[in-house]
Amino acid sequence: MIGKRLFEKNYPFICPIAVVLLYIAYAANVPNNLIMQKFPDLLNVSLTLSGIALGFLGTMISAVLAVTNSKVMKFIYSQNADRLLMCYIRDTAVINLMVLLFSIILLITFSAIQSNWLIYIWLFAFSSSFFCSFRIIHLLFVLLEAVNNENRSNSNKKIYTPEVHQLKPPHEDE
Repeated sequence: MIGKRLFEKNYPFICPIAVVLLYIAYAANVPNNLIMQKFPDLLNVSLTLSGIALGFLGTMISAVLAVTNSKVMKFIYSQNADRLLMCYIRDTAVINLMVLLFSIILLITFSAIQSNWLIYIWLFAFSSSFFCSFRIIHLLFVLLEAVNNENRSNSNKKIYTPEVHQLKPPHEDE
C-alpha cells in the first residue's frame, strides 16, 4: 500500500524525466530546424490542453463539493485522505498554470530561443501537467463513481412507510 501511494504521489514528476530523455534521444536523429518548425504548434497544443485541464478541474471540484455529505466523502475525511486529494488538485492547478505561462512566454519569444534547455524544461513541465491532470481526473472519476454507486444502492432500498400499506387500490366502479 505504501509503495502504491508513493508511486501515486511521485509519478507525475518522475515520468516526465523519461519523456525528456526519450525526446533527447529522438532529437539526436532529427535536424534541429525541423523540431523548431513544429515547436510553435506544440506550444499551441500545450496552451489548449492546459486550459481544458484547468476548466475540467474546476468543474470536477464543484462536483466533489456537491457530494461532500456522502458516505464516501465522510470516509475520505475520516482517513485524512482529503488533504492528499487537495494536494493533488493544487499540484495539477499549479503545474497547468505554469505550463500556460511558460508556453505563452515561449510563444512570444520563439524567434529568440537559442537553447535546447528551454525546450527540455518546457517538455518536463508539459509532461508533468499531463500526468498530474491524468492522476486527478482519474481519482475524481473514481470518487464520483463511488458516490454514484452509493446513491444507486440507496435508491434500491425499499423504504417502509405505513401510508403505503394503508392505500387501497381504486375500485373500478367509482
